[in-house]
Amino acid sequence: MKADASLIVVDASIAVKWFVTANEDGVPEADKLLAAHAAGEVQLVAPTLLVHELCNVFARRNREVPDLADAMGTFLDAGVTLLGPDREQVLLAAELVENGISAFDAAYVALAQVLGCRLETADRALAKRVALLTMKKIAAGPVLDSRPSRDILREIRETNDSRPI
Repeated sequence: MKADASLIVVDASIAVKWFVTANEDGVPEADKLLAAHAAGEVQLVAPTLLVHELCNVFARRNREVPDLADAMGTFLDAGVTLLGPDREQVLLAAELVENGISAFDAAYVALAQVLGCRLETADRALAKRVALLTMKKIAAGPVLDSRPSRDILREIRETNDSRPI
C-alpha cells in the first residue's frame, strides 16, 4: 500500500456501481472514486469478502453482467487492495455483530476502523445502522469517528438498551 495515498475502504455497494449502472443511484460518485484511485489520488481498500459479494451480485444480475469471469477479472485489474482479516478486525467485527450489524457489513466497518480511514458506502441501511458507531454523515462522504471503538460500542449499547421493545 502506498503510504502517501489517502486510504478509503469501499464496500460492495460502491464497487457494483462500476459495472451495473441501470437503476443505480450514485454511479457518478462511484466512478469519480474509481478515477481518483486510478490517478493515484486515493487508494481503495476492501476486505477480501468484497470479491465474493461482487461475484454473487454479478451472478444474480447476469443480464447486466453477462460474463462473470470477465467482470471479476476487470475488478481485480482495477487494483483495489484486498486485505484479509487480522485479529483486531475479527474482534471488532464480532462486537459490531453483537450490536446488530451484519457480519458482512461489519467486515467493512471494522477494516476502516482498524486502518483509521473512511468507509465509502452507498448502502443507506448500513450507513444508518452504524451512524452511532462510526459515521458522521453519508452525503459528504462518511468519516470514521476517532473515538476508541469500545466507547462507540458502549454508546450504541446504551442507545439500544433505551429503545422500547
